[in-house]
Amino acid sequence: MMGKKLPLLIFALLLSAGPLVAQTYNDETKEELESLKPGTTNFLMRGYSHAGFEIIDGNSSFVSGTFAPIFLWKQGDRILFESELEIEFEGDGVQFALEYANISYILNDYLVFRFGNFLTPFGAFNERLHPAWINKLPTAPLGMGHDPVGPTREFGAELRGGAPLGNTKINYSLYVSNGPLLEVHAEDSLEPPTTSINGLNFDDNNDDKAIGGRIGFLPFNNSALEIGVSTQYTAGIGDRNTEYNDIASFGYAVDLSLVKNSIAAIKGNLDLKAQWNRVEVDEFHIELPDGDEQAINQENDAYYVQLAYRPALSKSNFLSNIELIGRYSGIDLTEPAEHADEGDIVPGVAPPGKAKLSGAGLSSLGGEEEEVHAEGDRTQWAFGINYWITWRSALKFSYQVTDNEESVPGFFIHYALGF
Repeated sequence: MMGKKLPLLIFALLLSAGPLVAQTYNDETKEELESLKPGTTNFLMRGYSHAGFEIIDGNSSFVSGTFAPIFLWKQGDRILFESELEIEFEGDGVQFALEYANISYILNDYLVFRFGNFLTPFGAFNERLHPAWINKLPTAPLGMGHDPVGPTREFGAELRGGAPLGNTKINYSLYVSNGPLLEVHAEDSLEPPTTSINGLNFDDNNDDKAIGGRIGFLPFNNSALEIGVSTQYTAGIGDRNTEYNDIASFGYAVDLSLVKNSIAAIKGNLDLKAQWNRVEVDEFHIELPDGDEQAINQENDAYYVQLAYRPALSKSNFLSNIELIGRYSGIDLTEPAEHADEGDIVPGVAPPGKAKLSGAGLSSLGGEEEEVHAEGDRTQWAFGINYWITWRSALKFSYQVTDNEESVPGFFIHYALGF
C-alpha cells in the first residue's frame, strides 16, 4: 500500500514545487532586466519667442517669427543633454541655427562635467540674460549682442558647479576649448589683405587651446548680490605653420548683479546689472600692396549698466505688473591714427579704413602710434517700460539713442514669451 502511495506523493510534491521554481525564475529574470535598463528618461522642451514693431532712424518695420526652442533630455540621475535651436525669418527665407548642443555628467553635488558646444561663461549677459524674455529690453547692450567683444560660444569641455561657504556661496567654471581663430584673407593687388577673428572655431586651426573660466561670489545668504570675474587666454589664434600661429588673445570680464525684492520704502523691487568686457590681441603685421607693413594691435572694451524698478508692492494690480528700465552701454574699439594731412604717413600705420579687423567676438583697426575712436565706437542710452502679463511673458516699450558721429534714435514695441 505504501509503495502505491509513494509515486503519488512524489507527483504531488513536484506539482507544488513547480510554481515556486517558476516564481524564483521570474524574480531573477526581472532583477536581471531591471539591471539592464538605461535609467529613467525625461524630456522637456523650453525656450522663448518674440515679435514686434521697430522704428530705427525713421525706418519702420514689423519684426516677427523668432522661435528658439531649448531641448532638455535626462537619462538617469547623472546624464543630461541640452541644445538650443534658433529659427527666424531672414531676407526672403527662414534661417535655422544650432546655438549650442552639449552633454553633461553630474560628478557630485558640487561638480558637473560638460562636453560639446556651450555658451561661454564670459561675464553673465551672454550665458544667462540674452533670451528675449529675460533681457529686460528688446535690444542687447552694445558689444554683447551681434557685435560681441569677447567669446560667446565654445567647442570644448568644461567643469562647473557651486558650493556653500558658510553663509556665502560661490559658483565656478573652468573650460578648455578650440578658442578663437585669426583669418587673413588675401585681396587683389590694389587692396591690402583683410583680417578677421572668428569666435566659432569648429575645427581647430592650430594646436593651442583656449583656457578660460568664471568664478562668482555671492556674499549674502539671500543671494541678492553676485560679483563675477571671467577670463580666457589662447596662446595662438593663427593658422598652424604660418607667421600668425603664435599670436595670442587674452580677455577678461567683470559682472555684477544685485536683486533686492520687497523694499518697503519704494514699495517694490530693484534689479541692478552691470558688466565690463575687455579683449586684447598681440600686435602683428600684415603686408600692404606697396610692400610696407600694417601694424595691427587691438584692445577692445564693451560695458553696460542697467537698473530696473518694479512697484510689486503696489495695491494696484496694473501698477504691480509695470517695470521701468534704464540702461547705458558702450563699445570702444582700437583704431589706427588719423593723419594731419592727406598723404602724410605715420610710420608703421596704414591709412584709415585699411586692414580692418572684424568678426564674431572681436572688431577693430590697429595702429602703433596712437589710438582714436573707430567708426564702430558708440554709446547708447535705452529706456523701457514693460508690462508683465505673466512671470515669463512681457509686452515691452522702449526708446534708445545710439551716439557715434551722429545720434540714431530707435523706438521698439516687442512681445516676448518664455515657455
